[in-house]
Amino acid sequence: MIDMIYDNNILPEGMCAIGRDIYQHTSNSPASLAVRNRRKIASHLLAELMKQKKNADILSVASGHCREVDLMCPDVMSFSSWECLDSDKDSVEYSTSRYASSGMLPMHGSVKSILSSKDNKRYDFIYTLGLYDYLEQRLAQRLTSKMFSMLKPGGKVLIANFVPEIPDVGYMEACMDWYFVYRTDGVMQDLLAEIHVCEIKNVNIFTEDEKNIVFLLAEKV
Repeated sequence: MIDMIYDNNILPEGMCAIGRDIYQHTSNSPASLAVRNRRKIASHLLAELMKQKKNADILSVASGHCREVDLMCPDVMSFSSWECLDSDKDSVEYSTSRYASSGMLPMHGSVKSILSSKDNKRYDFIYTLGLYDYLEQRLAQRLTSKMFSMLKPGGKVLIANFVPEIPDVGYMEACMDWYFVYRTDGVMQDLLAEIHVCEIKNVNIFTEDEKNIVFLLAEKV
């Protein structure tokens, strides 16, 4: 489904006229446009990181099919390690078949495995694009604190989340039975509640062009 949002020209064989109309409408709705913008923002930040640091260590949490990679120019793809963690084994297998040859490392893992991890590895950039839409605030704060502790000095964490009252909420909940945990700018800021202020160098909270998804970008001292 996410791939169909990313490429809104996909028309499955045998799709009826009504199905085609619904698809063309929903794939160009504000939420779908925001998802495409979210992908572009992640891709841009990753490219900027790789330009600045050729041996960066990167971690993607709830990585899915890693489609942000497809928007990046191969010439800038320079990193020391890029681990892609997802709880869905099919996604891990797909990402392995598609991206492992470039040096990326898809792995099976969950929020629980991150919170319980004793690994001492540190990263320059940790990002998660769709996970927090499903996490209640207390758990989200714990995960944010844990990911922040996994950063190197000067490292950054990027978290994306849908905002309340998006135009598509009625269709998503009534027709698709699809519910999110929505967050405002203030609630995104509150994700940092378990991190001591002296550990945080910069915090940037911003939205994509559709103003349907808010981002928290926090840098470690």
